[in-house]
Amino acid sequence: MSTQMRKSLWLLLALLVPSGSTWAQYTTPEVILDGWVESWASYDLAMVDELFYHHPSTSYFSSEIDGLIVGFDRIREHHQGFGFLEGGGEASATLWVNEVTITEVGDSATIAATWHFGDSADEESGQFGPMTMVVSIVDDGYRITHMHFGNYPQE
Repeated sequence: MSTQMRKSLWLLLALLVPSGSTWAQYTTPEVILDGWVESWASYDLAMVDELFYHHPSTSYFSSEIDGLIVGFDRIREHHQGFGFLEGGGEASATLWVNEVTITEVGDSATIAATWHFGDSADEESGQFGPMTMVVSIVDDGYRITHMHFGNYPQE
């Protein structure tokens, strides 16, 4: 099946799946990026489960710790360390992205952006820096297979 046909099928499935269902929810790279931003507003661990590919090779470079985090279970634990809970938690600040570019190649896409975590009324507040998200079509839609965050120096 061609890549374009597969993407068209995912979009069609998204229209047919009942509202509120998570099956085939992440049908485009833009939609999974929006879901990831939403996860930081809700601190819901279930969203981490939905967004990331459940595989031992899924990887994550955090802006908060040194080294590569490898494996879905370790990535999930890392989010728990930020306060993500079953059913959601209290967001300490707002996360948003800008300068977004998306490059699709076959069944994968690379999303590059600048992430911000702070007061949305003041883009220079809090933390911010470059990020890269790699997403791939896995079974029922796009899933995050790799993320990488950096911090720009605070002035």
